Amino acid sequence: MFDTIGGIPLHPLIVHAVVVLVPLAALLVLLAALSPRIRAWAGILTPITATIALIMVPFATQSGEALEKRVAESAAVEEHAELGDSLVFFVLFLALAAWALWFVDRPSRATASEGASGGGTAGGRSPAMLAVMVLCVIAVLATTVQVVRIGHSGAASVWDGVGQQVVGNGGRDDD
Repeated sequence: MFDTIGGIPLHPLIVHAVVVLVPLAALLVLLAALSPRIRAWAGILTPITATIALIMVPFATQSGEALEKRVAESAAVEEHAELGDSLVFFVLFLALAAWALWFVDRPSRATASEGASGGGTAGGRSPAMLAVMVLCVIAVLATTVQVVRIGHSGAASVWDGVGQQVVGNGGRDDD
């Protein structure tokens, strides 16, 4: 099912969605965790983006397993597959942190929508909010590191040695 489309392996196509959505979700979570203004602006968009990224990860994993059956076995491909299998846990952690941030921030959104200037800790943060903010930063850092490791191993498995190849005549025909 997650093998090819029009004869082209599906994995590189799906991976592009993951490569965009996971860092975007991580960036949104980080900014929302650190900035009340961005948190208010982004609202539910942050946890929804993280959830969509989470949904896309298994598609990338399944298409990668289908592609792995079509390519020659190598240590680089095996490393990439093993790292890729772990991404779902990192993005799950990120999505849960994003939803926790959204839920913990609900009272401040309610206060802001009522136009009340009082009620709450003026400029302060509740212990729950501080804990969720720390959780978000940890989730962002862990997910970002893992995405970079997976991307690097995938690129290495595809492009390893290509830079050392020499094309005669620059690929031109001088006849």
